Amino acid sequence: MNILKLFSVLLISLLLINCASFSFPDAHDKSFPPDGRYVIEGTVALQTSQTVILGVFSFGGARYSDLFRKAESRYKKNPTDKIDVINVAVDKVIFSVLGVYTRIDTIIQGTAIRYID
Repeated sequence: MNILKLFSVLLISLLLINCASFSFPDAHDKSFPPDGRYVIEGTVALQTSQTVILGVFSFGGARYSDLFRKAESRYKKNPTDKIDVINVAVDKVIFSVLGVYTRIDTIIQGTAIRYID
């Protein structure tokens, strides 16, 4: 009987610990440089999926650095070009089953610019 009570308390605790809160939208304060010494190259977007098991084990996902590398590979024409990504927006769709399984689909997009010397 005591083992059943202990198991029930642990199970309820596990479910409550895995509750997550998210604030939308994600705000990024990386805007156009004020001096105007840049050329707008175009938009760049990255779509990824992240899986979280039991709120502990996480697989996948994307960061700003992944978006930046994609912009560099697309718009950097020679090694001296300085590329940056500004006006970054992040959209997320979250699907969760009682905190045991969570999938977070993320779309990160921004404007790629090239600085002029």
